[in-house]
Amino acid sequence: LKAGKNVVITSGLLAALKDKGIDDIVELQCTGRKVAVRNYLGGYGPGNGIQLAGADSKNPMVMIPEIRFLTNDAWQLVSAVEADTGFPILLMDRYSKGILYILTIPENQGDLYNYPQGVLTAIKRVLLRDFPVWTDSPAKVSVFAYDNHTFVLQSFLGEEADVNISLPPGVSKLRDIVTGTEISPGPTTRTADEPRQRVQGPRRPTFPVRIPPHSYEVFSFEP
Repeated sequence: LKAGKNVVITSGLLAALKDKGIDDIVELQCTGRKVAVRNYLGGYGPGNGIQLAGADSKNPMVMIPEIRFLTNDAWQLVSAVEADTGFPILLMDRYSKGILYILTIPENQGDLYNYPQGVLTAIKRVLLRDFPVWTDSPAKVSVFAYDNHTFVLQSFLGEEADVNISLPPGVSKLRDIVTGTEISPGPTTRTADEPRQRVQGPRRPTFPVRIPPHSYEVFSFEP
């Protein structure tokens, strides 16, 4: 953090580091209470929330630990909202020259798969800021990226999955290596905003694909 890097920790590590130095870095506290959530917002700052998933009884209830934080010090980038109360899913706070992110892990870790697609995508856009491949996809669709402009998408789902693949700015071509098919780009997406700034990053090209159940596909991209 002092070197200006971004650091990500989990809510579990935050709790474990209490009275062991973390209190000198951030004013955050795991209260020990648990809350069941199913409605989610993204964004930060007053009036800047974006509905990620909510008002939908089909969203499974997820039990998460409560993190107490000081507003205007730490900011919720992704939050759960129940009974007009917000509970952080992804928090950010500054320390020295760096940024510390805290990711809330559900009481049952398997419930990470029950975070709605919009929540997972919002988290990935922050945590994978420097990663070449982002995906907007349901849970249980994995990405394996390599350093030669190739990557693998693997689906562990029992049904077809629609996936939007977001690649670095300037990429113009995406090809299915096995079939040789070239995928046409769809709408562009933005890189993650610098926290507390309204200026958006450069646009990233997005390519829509459909992955069959319990399968994987291999792609390559070109600048």
